[in-house]
Order: sequence, then C-alpha cells, then structure tokens
Amino acid sequence: METIKVKTQKGLDKALGEGKEVEVKNGFYTVKQGFVILRGNASAELRGNASATLWENASATLWENASATLRGNASAELRGNASAELWENARAELRGNARATLRGNARATLRGNARAEAWNYSSCILLSPTAKAEGNILDLSKFPLTPKEWLDRYHIPIKSTFVVLYKATNDTFETRNGIKYIPGTDVIAPDWEDINIECGNGLHFCPRPSACKQFNENPFHFVACKIAIKDIRVYQGAPNYPDKIRAQKCKVLYECDIDGNKIEDK
Repeated sequence: METIKVKTQKGLDKALGEGKEVEVKNGFYTVKQGFVILRGNASAELRGNASATLWENASATLWENASATLRGNASAELRGNASAELWENARAELRGNARATLRGNARATLRGNARAEAWNYSSCILLSPTAKAEGNILDLSKFPLTPKEWLDRYHIPIKSTFVVLYKATNDTFETRNGIKYIPGTDVIAPDWEDINIECGNGLHFCPRPSACKQFNENPFHFVACKIAIKDIRVYQGAPNYPDKIRAQKCKVLYECDIDGNKIEDK
C-alpha cells in the first residue's frame, strides 16, 4: 500500500477516508480510523479502532480500541481497551484495561486493570493492585505511596492532624547528622527539599522506637516526636527502608523507652 505524507489534519482525514496509509512528521493530529505512521516530534490522539506506528520522538494517547507499535524514543499513554507493542527505548503509561507487550529496553507503568508482558531488558512498574504483568516487574502497588497509607500500614494512631513517631539519639540527644532532638524543643530540617528522595533533605522518623535501631545500633535515648501529617513525605518508589518517612519539622515531646512508653522526669 502506498504511504501518503501529509502535514495537516485536513490532509490526514482525507487520506484516511480514502483508505490510504498516512505518514506525519511533526504537529498534533487526531486519528479516528485507519493507520498512521508518526515520526519526528509528531503527536496524536488515537480513538476508535485507529492504529499507528510511532518512531523517533513521536508520542500518542490511545483511547477505546486504538493500537500502536512504538519504536525508538516514542512514548504513549493508553486508556480504555487500547493496546501497544513497545520496542527499543519506547515508554508507555497504561490505564483502564490497556494492554502492552514490551521488548528491548522499553518501559511501562501500569495502573487500573492494565496488563503487560516485559521481554528482553524491558520492565514494568505496577502502581495498582489489580494491574498484572509478566517478566521484569517492579511492583510498587505493595508499597504505601501516601502518608495515610504508610500510617495505616504501621497502625499509627492519627490524632487530629498530627501523629507521634520516633527517633534514636546519642547521650546528648543528637543524631549522627548533628541534629539535636531535645524534649520540649522544635526541630526544623536545615536541608529540607520537597522532592522525591528516600534519604537526606529532611528529618527522618520510624513508626516505633525499636525500628530506629537500624539507623543507630546503640542508641542512648529514644524520643517521641509530634509531626503534622501535611509535613510527611513518603518515598514514591521501592524503598530500601520501608519503615522510615521524611518530614520538614517536628516537636520533640518526651524521652521514651524502646516500647514507646514515656520516661518520667527523675
């Protein structure tokens, strides 16, 4: 079949209406039928039973029963019952009932009821407990992604808008980073950045005093700290230390034992 190169939406619609295969290189297009080849920096929205092959840096959003093959650095977002085959360095995000097969170094993120097969060096990231994949999988649906999910996992009582978490220190109530957690004081992270990072750039706390021992094997003090839920940040990824969160500031309430019981002043 002859491939027709077009530069406008009108030209695309005309060629597809005549049953021709169409190639576009740049610009944005809506495709509701037929087959389109996207190259360069072209982008498209595919609906109905439309299909496409994406090359180079092309991108597309697929709805309904649309399908696509992605190559090079192409990227796509798939919704509804859309499907795709990804090759080389292609990337895709799958939602709803979308399906994909990944090869080469392709990557995909799966939400909703999405399904995927990852072959060769490709990989899938699962962000939904109902999404399923075969091959190289990183299942983030098993990790809490919000403060409430993290607090619920460790059964932390929520007191209005704050919670109590714990820290381990040396004999002067200081951590290895030189920050002091003296009971009765307010502590603010000197290096705070509101970014997605697991370690550094904030104050770090554990759900129980005993969990703090992985960061301080021989603590002299444990302290209970009051933290506003709005200040808590949960790492968006597969954590090396799942029982640790990050916050900008806290109020150090009191010294406690390894079980969290308050140690009364002598």
